[in-house]
Amino acid sequence: MRTTALAHTVATVLFIVTGVSSAAESTTCLSESLVATVLQDVAVQDYLHPEMPGRNPLLVAGLGLVSGTRLEAGKVRAVVVEWKGAAESEVFRFTRCSVADGKATVEFQFRAEGLKGSMSLHRGLEGWLVEKRRLVEQ
Repeated sequence: MRTTALAHTVATVLFIVTGVSSAAESTTCLSESLVATVLQDVAVQDYLHPEMPGRNPLLVAGLGLVSGTRLEAGKVRAVVVEWKGAAESEVFRFTRCSVADGKATVEFQFRAEGLKGSMSLHRGLEGWLVEKRRLVEQ
């Protein structure tokens, strides 16, 4: 009985911290809520230009994201594609992610805009919140 309760507690904590529901899924920390938080960030949205042809929906890729998943992130609609499924410059790519103790670090690039960036986030009561960001135009 204690083992089952412990396993349930671990699964609950894993879901709260990472947004995934099993240890098998935790090989990547990217969750839909974490991706949406990055895409909703005002500084990032300046680079997305959903009014431009081919940008609505925005193509998004990252290890562990399920191809075909549709996301709404503020003004931006996005769809997850295979990492190698589209021209590299057309895809907003999440290149690195780590989550521990309710904090996340995410790195990404969007070559169509020459953007490379990273964010530090923490998990609040309402979801992920951006603590700091670094955006570099290349």
